[in-house]
Amino acid sequence: LEYRIDEIDEGENSLRELAELEQEKRVSFAFLAENTAKIIKNALRKIEYFEANHTFVMNAINIWENWTEGYRVFKTTYKEDMKNDCEDDGIEEEIWSAWYQDWQQLRYAIELKMQPVIERGLRGSMPTNKEVKTSVPEQLINILDEYKKQIDKFYKEERKGIYQKFAFQAGGDLQEKFETESSLYKFVAMLQSELQDIIFNCKNAEDRVWILNWANSLLDMQIDEVLKFVANNDLQKISHTILDEFAALKQKNYDIYLADAKAYSEEKARREKAYNSLIFKMRKDLAK
Repeated sequence: LEYRIDEIDEGENSLRELAELEQEKRVSFAFLAENTAKIIKNALRKIEYFEANHTFVMNAINIWENWTEGYRVFKTTYKEDMKNDCEDDGIEEEIWSAWYQDWQQLRYAIELKMQPVIERGLRGSMPTNKEVKTSVPEQLINILDEYKKQIDKFYKEERKGIYQKFAFQAGGDLQEKFETESSLYKFVAMLQSELQDIIFNCKNAEDRVWILNWANSLLDMQIDEVLKFVANNDLQKISHTILDEFAALKQKNYDIYLADAKAYSEEKARREKAYNSLIFKMRKDLAK
């Protein structure tokens, strides 16, 4: 307001413009004071929240920076390393680039899971039954990071070997795909096992459900990939019964998962056994 008055004072029609300014509607001083108090109160709440959650906030910033740098390395160094390693063994670009695309798809799905955890951590604490050194969101990020490292290790050290195992067999490309997905599912099973302790240490049922919903797409990735592969390649040799049973693995009974740790462990073991059994049956049908 002072700035506008100064501009009017320097002009040629100051009296008329001052009169127009005076006639404008503006907030009362009392209401302005109340609104200012509200702004200050909200700012103080943010400061108090930051002070109370300083460790988590700073850790979240560091994690975000580390993951961002890690993804940059994945997109540059890891890709170049795979290219050089495969070209040394005479593996065509069409083949290794398809592996890298699969790898990238998995990595991207994992990367997407970090932000929801940080957002959940910033909304408030997730109380636990037993005291833990790190918060539940930080524990989830830790096991997610471990899962990511296992995926990276597989593609850097094992993926080429699976290809070479089946390269000169009839229908080897199909068997190669199924063995790859079976190997990747082992890491999913490990992730699900590591989630168990975190889930059943949560005091609130809604936090347990939130974790299961958060992890759901990761737990189903290898199932979805196999079903998509079968559909895209029109593999008529695989019976519809087996495919229906395989698709049914995506159906989860949360009452069983959340009943107790023993029920969770039994359901996880049943699902893992069913996955491996159905993959074996599919590969058997393809070999006929």
